[in-house]
Amino acid sequence: MDGEEFFDRLYSDFHVHFPCYAVVLEHGEGFATEPADDGTESLVVLTDDDLVERFLARSAGRPFPVKLDNPDLMGKLLTRLPPSITHVTFDPNPRTHRRYPIAAIRASLATPPMKKAG
Repeated sequence: MDGEEFFDRLYSDFHVHFPCYAVVLEHGEGFATEPADDGTESLVVLTDDDLVERFLARSAGRPFPVKLDNPDLMGKLLTRLPPSITHVTFDPNPRTHRRYPIAAIRASLATPPMKKAG
């Protein structure tokens, strides 16, 4: 098992919080992604308005955010990505980020959220 596969398993139990945002590149040329050494890419997903603004400020061209309000929208987006996009990266920054396999994200979307005790 290589290092990437090890961390994919370690972080496979992940829950997405909504709303979140994907970034469409200028002229609708796809979504913002991060490349990996193996030739695959991760879809960049941002989890709040401030992170969206910072990401757009340091991006080339004129990208724009697409709001994903619920698990259904996220699921639809994940099923329409090109095969080169195999992971999702939440809130990447120069020091830390984590790639999650698309299968782990889909699994978390199918899991009902926990109810708060009270």
